[in-house]
Amino acid sequence: MSVRRWYLPLVALLAVGVALRVVATVGFWPAYIANPDAFSYLDAAGGDLFKYAERPSGYPFFLRVADWGLFGHLPLLVALQHVLGLVSGVLMYLAMIRFGASRPLALVPAAVVLLTGDQIFFEHAVLSEALFGMLVVAAVYCAARTLDAGALPWAAAAGALLATAATVRTVGLFMLPLLALWLALTRPGRVRVRLAPVLACGAAALVIVGAYVVAQRDATGFTGFARTSGWSLYARVAPFADCSQFTPPDGTAGLCEPGVPSEMRPGATFYHHNSSSPAWRVFGPPPNGNSELRAFAREVIVNQPFAYARIVAKDTLRYIDPDVGRYRAYNGTGPGGLSFNDPNPEFLPRSLEQIRLHWHAVSFHDRFGAVLRGYQDAIRIHGYLLPLLVLLALIGLWPATRRERAGIALMAGLTVTAVMVPSATLFYSWRYLVPLLPLLVAAALLGGYALLRRLRSEPPR
Repeated sequence: MSVRRWYLPLVALLAVGVALRVVATVGFWPAYIANPDAFSYLDAAGGDLFKYAERPSGYPFFLRVADWGLFGHLPLLVALQHVLGLVSGVLMYLAMIRFGASRPLALVPAAVVLLTGDQIFFEHAVLSEALFGMLVVAAVYCAARTLDAGALPWAAAAGALLATAATVRTVGLFMLPLLALWLALTRPGRVRVRLAPVLACGAAALVIVGAYVVAQRDATGFTGFARTSGWSLYARVAPFADCSQFTPPDGTAGLCEPGVPSEMRPGATFYHHNSSSPAWRVFGPPPNGNSELRAFAREVIVNQPFAYARIVAKDTLRYIDPDVGRYRAYNGTGPGGLSFNDPNPEFLPRSLEQIRLHWHAVSFHDRFGAVLRGYQDAIRIHGYLLPLLVLLALIGLWPATRRERAGIALMAGLTVTAVMVPSATLFYSWRYLVPLLPLLVAAALLGGYALLRRLRSEPPR
């Protein structure tokens, strides 16, 4: 009886999710390829995987493997990304069950993956979010399995998956220490028992990260993970950097803008990606001058800590309201800039050319893009809901069971990392949060249900 009652709703959700993805494919094709990110991913996949220093190469590698395995059919690539989304929904459901949620409660974060317009859009686009999100959710599921017997293989799998996610989006690298700490704190017993899953997780992650570093060194000569970390940090501080408050490090005086007040400067994406920015004029394109830019950015942060804290706080709050703070050009992308919109005329021909070099020819069509845009605008986790979700997760830590508390801490922690790291080291973009939204919803549900149970004086499941 319970199988018929609670598994059939999951099947129904999957069916609706499949239908929505079919509608997206029929109604708007191909989605969001006319932009610099999609162009660079396609270009790197067809040539040098490490050509674009500012982007990790995991997603171009995925595109290359998909090209081989799918015989160059772009519709099959998009279908594969839609399958990744469906798999993420199922794994989200299973992880919630492992963290102690009831089956109807576990359906809600699965529905966030399967039904929301943002998720469907990113699966439908040539962007890294669908792959990154699936890897993170899979890592969370494997981590949830470590709460039961046989923790070591699951801890190793979680570490490997999160390390692989880091090769797709660099923020995954910052999530690995959180996972290791979580594994150490959630396992009962002596120190040796606690450390064993951590070591298994770390060893598996080290293999993945090490292989990526070696491959990048062989291709570029750079030994490390991120070749433009200095560029990113410089872009973060350039909109407010005031060289009158510190002495610029050697070779970086040309980065100063004494005649341009901070309120007149563009946003961080200009300083990182635009060839007219001071960094490009002084050092040329990335990754040139990466260490000098890092040194300059550190001086800015040390000598202007309050200005740095303000801009980080503003970009963090923009996930709730994209209009927080003064408007700047080149200041990141909100939800409205990531949708089933008309193609960018500048990049559409270039992206189509890249596709035709390595995939079978495709043509653009927009049969009912307006309907898809309306659906995406309506059916999403809106920014104004984020404070409520965070509050429920935090308050729920107090009455939650050990298993529920573990789930809240891991899923909310990963979401906060995905938001705070870009805000502190790069810039705001709605796309950074979307793959983690199911985890935040799941953490809030666990916390909210634990709080409700406490208020009703009900025993835990």
